Amino acid sequence: MNIALPPQRKQTVFNLRRWAELVSDRDLAKTEGRIETDRHGHVILNRVSSPLHGMCQAEIGFLIDELAPKGRVIIACPISTADGVKAADVAWASPECMRNL
Repeated sequence: MNIALPPQRKQTVFNLRRWAELVSDRDLAKTEGRIETDRHGHVILNRVSSPLHGMCQAEIGFLIDELAPKGRVIIACPISTADGVKAADVAWASPECMRNL
């Protein structure tokens, strides 16, 4: 079975528009947990991570920061993908990427 995904550029535009809607939703902001979307913009709520998970995220972020000091480490970073907006536990963004935010 093949899954037909829209062209990446079209999906990115859709993801950014949908994410802006979700970020401005005051009721959703009160929800605990990590918010992601599927490729159709439907909200996916993930449970709150454990303290151990958070400590691992922090340690990984610290190590990345030491090894790649010219960029920025971002915890629980939303990333536009072909399958919606996903939250990476830890991400690294180049200075160029940070200028585009």
